[in-house]
Amino acid sequence: EEEEEEENNKAKVEEKIVTAQQETLYSVGEGLLSIDSTFSYKLVHTSRSVFSIVLPENLRILQVEGENIKKWRIATDKVDSEIEDETEIHVHRPQKVLYVELKFAVMDSYEFSVTMELDNGETSIKKMELPVIWCNDVTREKGYILLDTKSNIEVEEVSVRGVTPVDISELPSSLTELSSNPLSAYKTLLPKNTSIVVNITKHQDTDVLIATIENGHFEITVAEDGQLLHRMSLTVRNTQQQYLRAKLPKGFSIWSTVTNDKPIKPAIDDTGRVMIPLEKSLGDQNQKSFTIQLIFLVQVEKMENSGILNLEFGSVDIPINILNVTIRVPQRFSYGSFTGNLRQNKKTFRGRQKHNHHNHYNYNTTSSTVSFPIVGEEFSFQKLLVSEEAQYLKVPYKTPLC
Repeated sequence: EEEEEEENNKAKVEEKIVTAQQETLYSVGEGLLSIDSTFSYKLVHTSRSVFSIVLPENLRILQVEGENIKKWRIATDKVDSEIEDETEIHVHRPQKVLYVELKFAVMDSYEFSVTMELDNGETSIKKMELPVIWCNDVTREKGYILLDTKSNIEVEEVSVRGVTPVDISELPSSLTELSSNPLSAYKTLLPKNTSIVVNITKHQDTDVLIATIENGHFEITVAEDGQLLHRMSLTVRNTQQQYLRAKLPKGFSIWSTVTNDKPIKPAIDDTGRVMIPLEKSLGDQNQKSFTIQLIFLVQVEKMENSGILNLEFGSVDIPINILNVTIRVPQRFSYGSFTGNLRQNKKTFRGRQKHNHHNHYNYNTTSSTVSFPIVGEEFSFQKLLVSEEAQYLKVPYKTPLC
């Protein structure tokens, strides 16, 4: 009897035990559920060269990583995939098995990770059960689960079974470090019998401003023969936008385009807008701005002894925080009140400035930089928060003898 008892005790001591710990991150994105799982094994009185996990049939395996892996394969072996829910109704989940084969058997411990994904559809609202993953052929298993979300996806828990909600701080740091936006955390002593059902809601995207014009200055110098010389000066911050698109008045002729004092060659898109390449505002958090200057000529009807002067300004597809506008008109006319969608600066309405140091309009258009004439009677205007709408002004004029 003593010998038999000794043999029984010896058998108990040498009992083969394989335990597993699973750490799984479920990341809900637009139309896709990404899954990162790590499986850690402890082996007592045994060695193993092949490990296997059971996972849903529709789950795609992207990558398997671990030391000394010889190969991995998917099989549709029959496994005990029927589980019991709280109402004792058997639930069948179509399963497949991932086999991870090592170059040689290991003892004591082993760990490998698996990256997977599952399409979750493109509908704006969807109810889904998170895929159940568990280790096959182990004595016991425990698991830690973390759920997070990406972009504009909202995830709401509907029901859980076989898991205990816990604070995120109770999860292993090796799991929480994988998440940038954690939502819910769980632990379980039987991953095979878990169920987590969530509602996934995709919200509508909103446009994000990737470029802005801090200050804009639109100028027009008017000649009596109907030539309108325009200058756009813009101070821009930009992170991603490739081009600034400018819609110019009909019949424009570009004379000069300069970015940060360097001449550049613009293009024209299929809608007739001028495309100016943009630099990127690289640097620290206070992103550096850069300047754009565009000079162009527009021909309109010549000025008579009296009439109405119609001025149309170009517009751009980047919002302008503060827009200042200056127009310079021939001095021999008298002008009435301006109308339009710009606010006139009162200080120049009564006391108008006059510039006389240019009295002709002969400019060298072959030069990379064109001098802009400052000549005539000057009026100034301002507008805040300008979007892509066109700016315009009208003013009656006449000669003093009329």
